[in-house]
Amino acid sequence: MSAAIIPSMWSSFVMEESPEQMVRTMLQYGYRCTELSDEHSAVLLDRGDPETVGAEFKRFMDEQGFSTPQGHLLLHCDLSVGSAKEKADLFETFRKWFALYHALNVKAAVLHPGGLRHGAEYRYGGGEVWDNTVANLSGLLKLAEGASFTICLENLPRTYPTDRELEQLIAAVPGGEKLGICLDTGHLALNHGNCAEFIRRTASRLKALHITDCIDCPDGGKHDHFFPTTGSIDWRETVRALRSVDYHGLFNYEVPRERQASASISRLKLEYSRRLADLLLEDPEI
Repeated sequence: MSAAIIPSMWSSFVMEESPEQMVRTMLQYGYRCTELSDEHSAVLLDRGDPETVGAEFKRFMDEQGFSTPQGHLLLHCDLSVGSAKEKADLFETFRKWFALYHALNVKAAVLHPGGLRHGAEYRYGGGEVWDNTVANLSGLLKLAEGASFTICLENLPRTYPTDRELEQLIAAVPGGEKLGICLDTGHLALNHGNCAEFIRRTASRLKALHITDCIDCPDGGKHDHFFPTTGSIDWRETVRALRSVDYHGLFNYEVPRERQASASISRLKLEYSRRLADLLLEDPEI
């Protein structure tokens, strides 16, 4: 297994547990790191000052031999807000999240790009929604100056389906060369994209992964967020592509559909997922 690619399960797989118990559970099943989820991040932020809380939780993780190299910034933010009040609220929220992630020594902070509430009305390269997104991302980059992490924009099925749309946005943002990319393999498959090609095109900008498979349904639709090898993605070529670009980061599962099980079955799935990660990373012929 490549030492540069580290198996990880995003912490929301056990989101009913406290951050501390989540760490213990992950360690029990062979995971030594996680993408800290939106839910567990919110729990920590509710405890008080983000720098103090973050430092305390990091000390706990250090004692356990655990870390959070990747974190998911709040899921339901919209970077396309335009009013002064909305922008002030957005930046105050991110100030707290950034302080927490810096204290935790997060390296890749995953962020959904703007325009989510506009859907099909979103227009790339122009218009108010686009302009607001570009301006707010530029402001967030300034807010994150000196932080431990790179802000990584995630491909989304409706508004940013492939790396091409993400790169267009990054090119428009002043200072955008500081932004990274998170590949969500399931989101890409929903749009019939090729993961290996995405990886090779983004190369050095690729800092984070959401590993999930996409299943074709009898009605012609698709569903994502399943474990690898259950769906349509070519994992052999995907892993080969990660190696070819010398990807350094987490091979991080994000599989909410796999959470739909009893506690005992979920634990079996944790054990299975850890073994599966080793097989995928050690044996590209699987």
